[in-house]
Parts: sequence; C-alpha cells; structure tokens
Amino acid sequence: MDLVFRQARLDDAAPLMDVAIAGGKIAGIGPKLECRGVTEIDAKGRVLIPGLIESHLHLEKAYVMHRRPNRSGTLMEAIAATAALKPTFTREDIAARSRRVLRQLVGFGSTHVRAHAEFDPAQGFAGFDTVLELRREFAEVIDIQVVAFPQEGILKAPGTGAIPPMIDRVGIPSVWESIAANEREALMRPLPGPRIYHPVPSMAHFLNQCF
Repeated sequence: MDLVFRQARLDDAAPLMDVAIAGGKIAGIGPKLECRGVTEIDAKGRVLIPGLIESHLHLEKAYVMHRRPNRSGTLMEAIAATAALKPTFTREDIAARSRRVLRQLVGFGSTHVRAHAEFDPAQGFAGFDTVLELRREFAEVIDIQVVAFPQEGILKAPGTGAIPPMIDRVGIPSVWESIAANEREALMRPLPGPRIYHPVPSMAHFLNQCF
C-alpha cells in the first residue's frame, strides 16, 4: 500500500480503524489491517475525514487589504479598491501572496480549490497566468480548478471582448456568459434608483460547465 493510517476515528460510535490507500484510492478499512504501507501514519484516535474544498477564492487579490482598506466594509468598495490596486500587481507579488494562501489552505486540510482568476485590459493576464503556474507547482498537494473571471465587466471594460478566444484555447471554464448577460440586462432594462441583479440562471449554467 502507498499509505496506511493506523487507529483513526471514522465514527464516534465505531472502533478505531486502519485505512489503507493505494493509487490515490481507499483500498481497505478495518480495525487492524495486516497490510503494510510505504508510509504509515499513527492517527492516535484522531478524526480522519476527506479533504476540505474551498469553492470560491481569488488568489491574486489576497492579502491586499492593508494597501487600500475597505472602510465601509461593503462589496462595492471592495471591488473598487481592488480595481484600483490591480494595475500595481506584478507577477512576483501575485505569486508570493497566492503561495501564502495555498499553504494555509493545505495546512488547514483543503485538497481542492476553485480559483477565480481575473483578467482585464488593466492587468492583462498577470493574475491568470500566475494562477495557472501555481496550479502546476502545487499539483501534488492540492487540486486547483482555475476559472477565468472578467471582474471589471465585458461591455463596460473596453478591450475585454477580445480576450475569450485566448481563454478558450487553454481549456479554462469561465463566467463570461453570465457576466455578459448581466451587463446586457443592465443596459436594456434601466431601473430608477439602486439596481440589483441576480445572476441565478447564468450561474447555474456556469456551474454545469465546471462539473
């Protein structure tokens, strides 16, 4: 076996169990497995659970609050603050902050993450390309699903419309259709006062693309 956990707690109502892993899959579970593993870990009664999943994360925007604080604590100010900061991000800066986040995720037990990587005319593909590189770098400890995400919009950000073919060529899921649909709705159906858009149908379509 590649890996054997000894005396792990799977259920409070059951005895402690050994769990054997081979080829990345569970090959055996029992109170005292006779097999040996290349690596063996004595769980000492600790709980053994599947890896955790972080389903929504923006790696390239992590750890920047001190650079431009969100004084109001609102989503709109957060978006505005990061939009102002993005042109200052370098690949080295993004990589350093993203590695810090990924190491924390792994340390807390996450084995899968969906990273929404931004691209737009202001920052180009700096964040997007860096996240793709980190996906390869961390492949042995965490699976990173990269989603192409045009945060600044498509219709309202000149030049963004030329980007989708480049995204398609690397086979990355995107939220392109949902964002474009929301922007078209905003342009076609102006409402008095504050406007709130609920992208539920489009997001459902996006999730179907990802799984």
